[in-house]
Amino acid sequence: MSYFLLTKNLNNNIIFYDPVKDVLYENGIKDNGYNRTLTREPYDLCMEITNNCPFSCKNCFCERGKDFLSLEQFSKIIDLYQNKIIRICLSGGEPTINPFFLDMVKRLNTIDNIGRVLSTTGYNYTEEMAHLMSDSFWTVSVSLHGQEETHNQYVGGDAYEKARRTLEILSKYGINIHLYSVLHNSMNIQDIEHLIEIKEMYNVSVLRFIKIRKIGIYQSDLSRVESIINNYLCDDIVYKKDKSNTFFVSAKMQERLSR
Repeated sequence: MSYFLLTKNLNNNIIFYDPVKDVLYENGIKDNGYNRTLTREPYDLCMEITNNCPFSCKNCFCERGKDFLSLEQFSKIIDLYQNKIIRICLSGGEPTINPFFLDMVKRLNTIDNIGRVLSTTGYNYTEEMAHLMSDSFWTVSVSLHGQEETHNQYVGGDAYEKARRTLEILSKYGINIHLYSVLHNSMNIQDIEHLIEIKEMYNVSVLRFIKIRKIGIYQSDLSRVESIINNYLCDDIVYKKDKSNTFFVSAKMQERLSR
């Protein structure tokens, strides 16, 4: 995948955005590859286009419902902010459930010099969506929280197979893929190794581990998560030291697991 940067002059600051890494930073603050946002002011827009979702991820903080953003509302927001930001993320709930999702993608495809990100469980992703997104550069972040049994236990239903199928489609169309995984109490070492294998299998650009917090549906003890971090991850990952609870797979871990 070719490397490129987007740049924009916003509020008299030169703002940089790396679409492959999904990293945002401003002039004078060097991108270190491990912090997703390095700006003193917000220059990106995350749009919760629906709060509807078929799954029940235990760390989800989205208030569940069946509401969705209309295309008219979406267009008004985009018109208002597109010259003030350098990155737009569509999220939810499960954003692909919004009945106007394809129209929203088409609208964002018409905007120059902007980063486009979709955050999804993989529930409803189709080849039609991938074909449309391949017309512009998109980063699609897929949530995957371990092996099939572990992921389904954490999320509910047959979520794993839907996420895996989404990764297959994204890889087929050459779309930039990120994998997000929440470290949770049902996880074991094999789950982490499986995620790294999935990263290689589908040519995922970035795999991020996110430490679970006592919010949303999930309220259980975090001692097992701490044990995984302390006994397995610490020597083999880079820890984002800004208290964001985000971890990144290092080359060292990948090298060890490939032996």
